[in-house]
Amino acid sequence: MALFKRAKKKDEDVDKDGEKRSGADSDAPSEPSEDDFAKAGLSEAQTKILKNQTGYTNDAKATIFAVYRYASALEFAMMAVSAVCSIAAGIIAPLMIIVFGQLVGDLSNNSSQAIGQAVGGNSASNQRILYLVYLAIASFVLEWVATVGWQQTGRRIARKTREQYLRALMKQNIGFFDSFGAGKMTSHITADMNAIQEAISEKVGITLTTLSTFIGAFIVGFIQYWALALILSSALLAIMLFGGIVSVPMQSSGKKAGEAGTEAATVVDEAFSAIKTVLALNMQERMKDRYATHTRVVEHWSGKSKTYAGLMLAIMMCIINLMYGLAFWQGSRFENIDIAKIIITLLAIMTGSFSVAMMVRRPEGVTDTSVRYSADCCDSICRLRTSQHLALAPHLQPLSSE
Repeated sequence: MALFKRAKKKDEDVDKDGEKRSGADSDAPSEPSEDDFAKAGLSEAQTKILKNQTGYTNDAKATIFAVYRYASALEFAMMAVSAVCSIAAGIIAPLMIIVFGQLVGDLSNNSSQAIGQAVGGNSASNQRILYLVYLAIASFVLEWVATVGWQQTGRRIARKTREQYLRALMKQNIGFFDSFGAGKMTSHITADMNAIQEAISEKVGITLTTLSTFIGAFIVGFIQYWALALILSSALLAIMLFGGIVSVPMQSSGKKAGEAGTEAATVVDEAFSAIKTVLALNMQERMKDRYATHTRVVEHWSGKSKTYAGLMLAIMMCIINLMYGLAFWQGSRFENIDIAKIIITLLAIMTGSFSVAMMVRRPEGVTDTSVRYSADCCDSICRLRTSQHLALAPHLQPLSSE
């Protein structure tokens, strides 16, 4: 407990140090007060609109469906077909476990000298081998269609979103860019849009596949031998418990590292965009110190994130070996159960349990992308559309949409 308290205190010190240095070195203006707007001769309505335009308020709602805001009917049709193929591809894994377990049962019922005759001369075994071939072909076709469909959909939606985002930024009030650095703009157009494409192209499809695998595997396990499946399901609770404990700080550390990396990119863009001014005013050391402050924060939180990721992998491998021992030890204590049912139940519950471990992170990637997208891109676009419907003084009017 004392170790965790010291680690937590160290993290808080790093956050405070980074915020203190960033605040001291930042050239961004502070948020104007109500008196500043009153001295400028602006009415209450104009003040509210100007605040909204310059980014001091952010009422954008972050939802997972914001990623598909600019999807057309064709993209939705492609996603529907890809979703069906992803779900079907996930069901194939439990079916293969059934066939594999039955083949193991055929071999265990014969001596080692007669294994070749048992498989080659048994029509039922030959039929099961053909089933494996059929399932392999079906898996190839379904995975190919699903992957191509999600990749094409993600690329098309990311391109439209990037265009809308850039168009919205170019129409913002000039005061908006006082608190919105060039590095943030570049990061949102590249990194965030790539994250949107990755979420649609990979994470959504993999999430559907693992979800169908989880449901199908547990159905197979409980049908084969419900008592052994119920005992092995304790591994699912262990995965969810330890995975939940480790994944929360791991995701938090990764998010803080990403935020610090964005700030570091802003410093670099500002320095190189005005490199003559930096050299003329002899500001090299100051810019270097600002950049080093953010990179130290990135190094700290990235190291913690990788440490948590390694801990999670170690826990998963430990649970796998414990499941093997528990399955065969408890299976030998049951009466009238053959090796085929033990193998099928073990592999089914193991496959379903670790599908849950994969799903723990997939939806997070999609949701995290949607939050960033909604908070930045949607806020910029919504701010523009709101301003176009309100009557402002000529010097407050946003750029025309033409």
